[in-house]
Amino acid sequence: MRREDEISEEDRARVAKVTSSGIHSVERKPFRPLYMMLMLTAVTVLLSVIAVVIERIYIP
Repeated sequence: MRREDEISEEDRARVAKVTSSGIHSVERKPFRPLYMMLMLTAVTVLLSVIAVVIERIYIP
């Protein structure tokens, strides 16, 4: 792997051009870990409830 000081200015300019255009320049919402944990908990609870309902319907 090359060290950063071995990369030419031309290559750095090309990398900067690619990373500042297209998908790399899209503004994103800030990461919200509490919201992610809440959604993960909600999905887990929902799947658990569905599993219990299916179990009660099909297993006498």
